[in-house]
Order: sequence, then structure tokens, then C-alpha cells
Amino acid sequence: MNTYQFKQTGGAKYASLRATWPFATLTVTQNQLSLNLSLYTLHFRPADVVSIEPYSDNFSSGGILINHIVPNYKTPVVFKPTGDAHETMAQIGKTGFLDNKAALQPDIDTQIIDLQSQGAFAMKIPAVIIIIVIWNALLIPQFYRVVAQNNPRDMFMGMRLATGFMALLCLTFIVSVPFRNLILKEGRTFKDIKMFIYFILAICSIMFLVSLLMPEVA
Repeated sequence: MNTYQFKQTGGAKYASLRATWPFATLTVTQNQLSLNLSLYTLHFRPADVVSIEPYSDNFSSGGILINHIVPNYKTPVVFKPTGDAHETMAQIGKTGFLDNKAALQPDIDTQIIDLQSQGAFAMKIPAVIIIIVIWNALLIPQFYRVVAQNNPRDMFMGMRLATGFMALLCLTFIVSVPFRNLILKEGRTFKDIKMFIYFILAICSIMFLVSLLMPEVA
């Protein structure tokens, strides 16, 4: 049994979505290839991948194209390593993934199929809708008051409420497993969207601090 695992951070493209370094991670073992793009994670069995080949487009080169037959996944699926694409393909070859013709263990096979059936997006759609509604409810009325009453302080109040809410949401997501289960689809874990959560937490924390300071100098 081949126990070699290859893992690399880089950029990626999934259909029309693009992720730049370091927001994409490729992980390959003998039994599974996974590509994480912050909010999206794609899981492949050896039988799901037709081929892996060099890829280039009008915007970049040096990527690898993963040709697959998973119905719930879109195309193209591209990983863009920070180094040489041919070296990345060689490392994938060392895992034995592409040459693995053996049937997977039933539990592993079922787990991957279940994840594929949910699609690549890691979060529950109703949870995303609720978050967006709350964000807009905190932000938009304040901007309306800015326009209607010509009071710039209301703009910073809206920013403070919305970014404070989002930062608190991210912190709760990090520390609370039950809360994660409300947000994530079944079988998804914190590591599936870890980079996205930390990025949003950092951005919203900075914006929250700015919103606290700006009224003082306005």
C-alpha cells in the first residue's frame, strides 16, 4: 500500500471562480484527491479522474487541469502551484492515485460519494442567506440615513454594526463546534473553510477598528 501523501498550497480555478495563493490547497493520497478553494472543496476518487494534464489560459500558465466525471462538479478544475506544474504532476504520480485501479474501502468510497452529492460549496445555503440578510439589515439602513440626512457618522455606525457582527460570527465559528454544525453541510469540517474564516475575521476586525476611529476625526 502506498502511504505517500502530497500536499501543496497555491491558486486554483473552478468554473468561473478563481482563488489566488494561499487560498487553494491540493491534497493527494493513493485513494483520494482533494482541492480546497476556501468555501469550496472538491473530492475525487481515482475512478472519478480521467486525466491530469498541464494547463494554461489567457491570464496565466503553469497550472494542472483535472479532468473528471463527477456530475455535481463543474469544469474546469485547475490547480496552480507556486512552482513547476510538471513537478506537481510528478508528485501526484508518486502517490499512486492515478494508477489506483483497486476498489476503495466501502466506508471511504461512501464518504467521498456523499460529499460529491452535496456539491463543492461547504456551507448550507439557508445559513448563508440568513447571514447576508442580517449583514444587509445592519448596513443598508445606515447608508440610507447618510443619503437622506447627509450625516456621514451614520455610515460609520453601519460599518461598525455589520463588521462587528461578522467578526463575532467568525469567532463563534472558530470556537464552537455546535455552531459550525449549523453552518456547514454534513461531513464538512472547520479546515474546509479555515482560510476564508480567518481572512474575513482579519478584514472585519480592521474595518471595525477604523469605524471606531473615523467619527472622532470626522
